[in-house]
Amino acid sequence: MPKVTALTLDTAPTVDDLIMTVTDPGGTPASRRTTIQSIQNLLEITAKTASATSAAVDEAKLITMDVAGANVYTIAANATVPHPIGTCILVKQIGAGVTSITGATGVTLEGGGASVSAGSCAISNRYDMATCIKVATNIWSVQGAVGAIA
Repeated sequence: MPKVTALTLDTAPTVDDLIMTVTDPGGTPASRRTTIQSIQNLLEITAKTASATSAAVDEAKLITMDVAGANVYTIAANATVPHPIGTCILVKQIGAGVTSITGATGVTLEGGGASVSAGSCAISNRYDMATCIKVATNIWSVQGAVGAIA
């Protein structure tokens, strides 16, 4: 393996570029990946114009729901989308339609003193948002400007 100083300089990295992590002086790569996005700690914004279900590409992003009528952002079951524990997804209602956050079958939503399997809550007002954090397999904490989870 060449010395780091001998590697080609990347003058235009993008947030999706992967960075090799070396954990020992021998140069053995670690068995993990790091992106420039995670180092910069920038929040990407993904716009949705219809109801949607969480996907791996939503992790560590702000999802804006710009929908005129009632709409739903569904947190997928672990068997469908295995988001890592600790995943954070922010959901913001920017359209006039009320955005609800719902757990798919088998997904428990917790918050506001409630813990409900396949639960649902609505974002309180236009331009408000909720923070969804996966705290265990199929268990998500939903905090922010939301009504009661039922």
